[in-house]
Amino acid sequence: MSKVIQELGKACEEWGFFVLVNHGIPETLIQGIIDAAKEFFDLPEDEKQNVSDPIKYGNGSVITTSNQKIFLWKDLLKFPLHPEFHCPVKPPNLR
Repeated sequence: MSKVIQELGKACEEWGFFVLVNHGIPETLIQGIIDAAKEFFDLPEDEKQNVSDPIKYGNGSVITTSNQKIFLWKDLLKFPLHPEFHCPVKPPNLR
């Protein structure tokens, strides 16, 4: 196994994430994706819920233990890009 893969694994185990730098993706593209995602999450709830398979939208989950319920809040939009691109219809900028 390469040293880079080992270091990525270690970062995930110790920190829970890693940041990739010097990847060559233009900052304008990254900012455009962030802006389009914000547009999606600013849509009314019924429009966000109106996505179809294989696109997934959600905004929370509950973990139930023997003596308590733990509510985890998160906004999630998941859409596959490969081998076929799937994207919500709204907002158009997300496409």
